[in-house]
Amino acid sequence: MDSAPSIENNPLWIRVVKGLILLLWIAILFMGAVAASKNYISQLVFEKINLNRYRISLHQERSAHVTPYGELERFLKSYDGTPPPIESVVDSLVKNPSWISEERIHVPANEDPERWKREQYQTLFQRIAQNLQAIAYDENIDPHTLKLSFAELIPDSLIASDADKDMSVKEALPTEAINWILQERKRIRSRAEARKLVDTFGLLMVIGAFGSLIFLTRDYIVSHKRVGMAAYIFRPILGMFLAVSMFILDMAAQTLISEAEVYQIRHETLYLLALAAGLLTEKAYFILNLKATDAIDTLRDKKDAPASGESDNR
Repeated sequence: MDSAPSIENNPLWIRVVKGLILLLWIAILFMGAVAASKNYISQLVFEKINLNRYRISLHQERSAHVTPYGELERFLKSYDGTPPPIESVVDSLVKNPSWISEERIHVPANEDPERWKREQYQTLFQRIAQNLQAIAYDENIDPHTLKLSFAELIPDSLIASDADKDMSVKEALPTEAINWILQERKRIRSRAEARKLVDTFGLLMVIGAFGSLIFLTRDYIVSHKRVGMAAYIFRPILGMFLAVSMFILDMAAQTLISEAEVYQIRHETLYLLALAAGLLTEKAYFILNLKATDAIDTLRDKKDAPASGESDNR
């Protein structure tokens, strides 16, 4: 009676290569787990988009003559999404003469006029934008009662009169700025939830691959099954894909049984499903195949079913 092939039947070089592949996967998963736990994945995804957009704005063609509106337009193009209403805030703070007046800005004798104007306008816009953004991030601040300080926002080169030098001057936020802050707070919450979802997505892939590594490591040490080299390379990847599929399946079930948003799903259940997907690959694939078939059949039945209005007219 032939005995089952044991790990000793594998040539030494195959065992060495398999061991190295396992170690490589462990290193990759360790780095992936650290990146997901520290929110590096979402930072990489979202900040890369913003960085590319900012670089594009920096390389836009500059006109030879600097104008206030031209610099404002160029500054706002560096924003991804709805830009802050900088113009309305500047209008409320800088008056008599207006911020667009040539009398408002003072150029030192040893400075290039166009470069100096550009720097001062960009400083002004940046201060206001950062101030509005900070207010939007602080949920404890009521924008309806807040007042902006002239001294904190206006560069010295734009102070045109003795009245301007009264550093105690404060102005209430214009309506456009209040509305932008309230909308920006909604966008901030939405972006935070999206970042959390991306990091959860990455962590699920790591856990799915980790489940596959548990299987492969046991095979490498004690199993009498002869698992091929291809499994050591591709089974962790299959575990990632199955974990993502389990995630999609859970989201679909969540939307069917409740009105909760995708961000409100229980992560503990997802982590368990992701681990099971990697550890029990064959069973996870069977379940996914069965559930996907049921979902397609359900959609087909709904499509073929007559509408209520049609059935009533019969």
